[in-house]
Amino acid sequence: MKPIVYIKMKPYLKEFILGLEGRDGKKLYGAEPVQFPKKDMLNLLVDRLRRKPGPGCKQAKPSSEKDRENYLKITFETDPLDRRDEIRIYLSPESQVRIAKYIYNMFCATAYEYVNEHLSYQKRCFPGETPRKNIAYREFCEEYGLMRADEDSIRKAFDRQARMFVVDGVKKKFEKKQNNRPFGANNRQFETSDCAVCG
Repeated sequence: MKPIVYIKMKPYLKEFILGLEGRDGKKLYGAEPVQFPKKDMLNLLVDRLRRKPGPGCKQAKPSSEKDRENYLKITFETDPLDRRDEIRIYLSPESQVRIAKYIYNMFCATAYEYVNEHLSYQKRCFPGETPRKNIAYREFCEEYGLMRADEDSIRKAFDRQARMFVVDGVKKKFEKKQNNRPFGANNRQFETSDCAVCG
């Protein structure tokens, strides 16, 4: 039986991870318990942070059935060359925050790209009207199956990512690229290279 680890995060981030699809249209990580691919950055991060629980350390897990929406249940392959690997199932509160922050960075980058594409799509299809972000926010939630996210959550993610483009030339180059590409409302696999580095 594979070891189980729970990662605490906001419900809509859990929905985001479970809803990601690869280029073939299949779920990128599958249903819970999620097992990240070995070369996936999330797998590498979890593997680096998990450790053997010390005295008094309690593994994080849902306290009730309702609380399950706040935890992502994951599993992993143990290292056959390390007999102690299967007991490395403890993630400290700091490690939990770090992993959740990494996933939030993924969420922000994906939302920013999607919303920008949708705004460009609105400009092309409705040239006489002002593009509306709230429409793009709702479409993003529907595309990624986010039942627990509201428009304000998407707006904050979009604005946070936009502030990362502090150099005007970079932002203009990005927007020009978006304006010249066709809008495709497809839940595409998130590229690790686009993700903000977890600090």
